[in-house]
Amino acid sequence: MTLTRDDIITEYRRRIEQNMRSKLSRNERTTLAESFIDMLGYCQSEDDCRVLCKAEIALLEEGYPQASVANQYLPQWRKAIVAAIADGQLPKMDLKPNEFGKTYEHWALAHLRYSNQVYRALKEKTTAGNNRKQDNLQPVMADRFISTARKLLERDNALEQAAGLLALTGRRFSDIVTFGELWETEHHYAIAFRGQLKKGLLDVRDAETFLIATLIEGRHIINALERFRSQSRIIELQGLEPDDINSRLNTSVRHHIKREFQDTELVPVLQGEKAVSAHNLRGVYGTIAIRFFCPPQQNPHRFVQAHLGHIIGERELANRKNAGATEHYFHYYLIGSQGQMLGDRGILLEQVGALPTTVSVRKEA
Repeated sequence: MTLTRDDIITEYRRRIEQNMRSKLSRNERTTLAESFIDMLGYCQSEDDCRVLCKAEIALLEEGYPQASVANQYLPQWRKAIVAAIADGQLPKMDLKPNEFGKTYEHWALAHLRYSNQVYRALKEKTTAGNNRKQDNLQPVMADRFISTARKLLERDNALEQAAGLLALTGRRFSDIVTFGELWETEHHYAIAFRGQLKKGLLDVRDAETFLIATLIEGRHIINALERFRSQSRIIELQGLEPDDINSRLNTSVRHHIKREFQDTELVPVLQGEKAVSAHNLRGVYGTIAIRFFCPPQQNPHRFVQAHLGHIIGERELANRKNAGATEHYFHYYLIGSQGQMLGDRGILLEQVGALPTTVSVRKEA
């Protein structure tokens, strides 16, 4: 049964009232964007369009903070509008440049956005928060972090296994649940990964493949992943949208992350945050990967952005500006069993060899 726009909005407001974490699924957002484009077709003037855009932004703000609306949801709507113009569903307009010299192809592209001042303020707030965290790095005992994650892999509970996999691979939750394909390579501490959901792809076969460092031998990761995905609770999630997967399991996984990493004081809660999250585990993963595998002569940002998948491929890494997203993962420093700071990089390279930069071998089942 296909839900109408009114049905989706009614359910959306019910979830908001019940303080549910997931307010709109990807499919629901797609339907809302498509119905919004249909409504744009009835606009007779720029004022009509401006009112419609203002109402759509207000609708999204009912359930999401302004930063999420600005950075995550409005771009989805705007992308759909651009596609509708290309397909002829909306007319391509010859509009005059705005005061900043920007030209839009439709009224909606000019008005379904916040002001430049709002975007600037949001960016400044995010930057200031990240700067505070980077000026006050928090200590993590590397060996204890890895041993805790290893123990989680050996548990029978799928959600505990998930927490361990997140910690040891630096992947996102939906990547390991169903979408990401991971396989062994010739290097014992590098596995191939395909299926980066953040790129907005619907089929992992269309995604680029890249290599990620693993904090334990890759074969153990692959074995644990197979055990994890064979559990009935995880099998039930196959084919679901990432938002639906997250809404079903995120709370439970966060519980195990809190119990194993936060309550034990293994991973400190960062300034301005309420709890240790999967995002924080990803940051610790990156910090340990740098210590283990980053060549001493390479900038750590350059190294870790490739293994987090922020920039993929040797050509891209050589020619693109460094990924700004990577800046949000440098929040920790490593300590040894006596509390001493561990600052060396690439300490395992002599033992295990340099990590490969391209996928060369895939082991078939």
